[in-house]
Amino acid sequence: MTRTHRLPVVVAGAATLVVALGCGVINQAKDLVDNVATLGDFADRLGKAQNLTYTAKYDLAGQGEDVAHLTMAQQPPNTVFLGKEGRYLSLADATYVCDVKDGGTTCTRSPSTATAGADGSALAGAAGGTFVSPELALGLVLAASVVPGVTVSKSEKTIAEQDVLCANVTGLEAAADAGTTDGLRDFSVCITDNGVLASFAGTLQNGEAAKVEMTSYSTKADPKLFELPKGARIVDTVATPTG
Repeated sequence: MTRTHRLPVVVAGAATLVVALGCGVINQAKDLVDNVATLGDFADRLGKAQNLTYTAKYDLAGQGEDVAHLTMAQQPPNTVFLGKEGRYLSLADATYVCDVKDGGTTCTRSPSTATAGADGSALAGAAGGTFVSPELALGLVLAASVVPGVTVSKSEKTIAEQDVLCANVTGLEAAADAGTTDGLRDFSVCITDNGVLASFAGTLQNGEAAKVEMTSYSTKADPKLFELPKGARIVDTVATPTG
């Protein structure tokens, strides 16, 4: 199975770890910083990234031969993720999820919300299900930090000429259900000084591994990246009736 086929499984395992603690783990992070120094450092860095203008490129790799590529750009209030499967655009007036199929591009438009960060499921679709957002990275560290028997250590290194802080988590077998093979065994997450994701690497219980790593970083963003694809068909989401 190719890398791009297996990588979403590792990412899904990461998301499962966060979901296991219930909704709102990101909002709970600040309440735990007194006991989890690594989590506090990550939370502080993530707060810096919200107002940045930048462009970051990533390689996405897993078991097999293929390496996929993703570009993320931000120029507040606009954010875009460009991947092989399409693009995710979060603009001031609306959010667009664009898919390329049969030679044409269709973009699904929905109203923008005041909630910070990209919609996880929509972003996963646009990026081929392979990208770990900084918010999910923080949730992972939070989830791991409260699991008995899990070790969370810190390290520093350089990725794409950026100084980064890494959280290295081992011992997640303690959180796995008996007989499971698709849960995370260990992972590491690295974030730049200004709060941008630098890398994520995870290994499942069955030994399969995947990695997302930044390959370049710029403090500029081309305005054209935030434009809809030429000739794209726009489809509005249909609100679900209530009451």
